[in-house]
Amino acid sequence: MKSLKFKNTNQRGITLIEVSIGLIIAAIVAAAAYIAFSQNARRQQAQENSTVVTNMMAELKAKFGSSGGYAEFTTTPATGTTLAINSLVVPKELVSTVAGVTTAKNSYGGVITIAADAAAGDNAVITYPAVPKEQCVDLVIAAGKGARDISVNTVAVMTAGVLTVASASTECAKVASSSLVFTVPKS
Repeated sequence: MKSLKFKNTNQRGITLIEVSIGLIIAAIVAAAAYIAFSQNARRQQAQENSTVVTNMMAELKAKFGSSGGYAEFTTTPATGTTLAINSLVVPKELVSTVAGVTTAKNSYGGVITIAADAAAGDNAVITYPAVPKEQCVDLVIAAGKGARDISVNTVAVMTAGVLTVASASTECAKVASSSLVFTVPKS
């Protein structure tokens, strides 16, 4: 009988299984990066809108709150918003004129209105609509520092400076986009 001898060849290369594992790992890393990027973009947009609202509240207080209050704004949002736009309370980049009508829109596409509080002329009311539910609570918490009261879709979530985060979370989660109303005191 003859004995068989096998030649030892050191084959080099990768197998289909090794390629598949590499692709799976790459897909997991890409998915994690996408999720992290999406969450960061959401937080950044909420922070930018928070800065806009906070700055508008500060401008209102500085330009109108320290004098006779917000009576100049009347309770008509169109009049108050026009005054706020003309006095540069609203940032220029949010203002647009279409067919002779000047409006201020937030980055979500909602038309911002500013008026005197119908219940108390010593307060101004900023309505900030079309806020997506994913950013609603972040915006309420971040921008709430300058407000006296905040409502989400007509439900009070902050009264006299006391914010109820659980209420804000509940109200923000109810619909795809919310309208936030910030009540700004005189000073």
